[in-house]
Amino acid sequence: MFNNFSRTVRMKQNKRIFKYSALVSDAGDSSQQNVYADLPAGANAAGFMGFLNDQHFIEPGGLYFVPQGTPPETVTGTVPSTYSLAGRNATIVTAGDHFAIAAAAGINEGDLLVIADSYGRLNSIVGAGIQAGTTANVVAKALTPSAEADDIIRIKVIDMPVKQ
Repeated sequence: MFNNFSRTVRMKQNKRIFKYSALVSDAGDSSQQNVYADLPAGANAAGFMGFLNDQHFIEPGGLYFVPQGTPPETVTGTVPSTYSLAGRNATIVTAGDHFAIAAAAGINEGDLLVIADSYGRLNSIVGAGIQAGTTANVVAKALTPSAEADDIIRIKVIDMPVKQ
């Protein structure tokens, strides 16, 4: 059983987002009443908020089904044709044990992880190529390794900038 902390945020854009994707703050639209989250702009993004919890998309006619093994990049960023996700609530995990999507093979147990791309996948600091003197915006520690890109790995959620 996982012991984690979660919170509800509003989604910034009308886009589907694969479950377990890392999300960042959208400070421009957030207020005291509403906190908005969005996909990261790219690698090593700052403003980490949490990981999307199990997210199911309900569309007219039923559930938007994503078969196991579907690459996240085929879902994340697609726009629903019959309704809008903008402003809808989503639950994110902000601390504790959870799952995330590996951007590459070679993540080892114990690696510190950063956001790897605009899909909210993760990579190790070394795998992401973060250079000495750069701040790594660490969002998690790997609890299980990745064998290939798009593996679902167990993580410990942390938010800790680390100077390389």
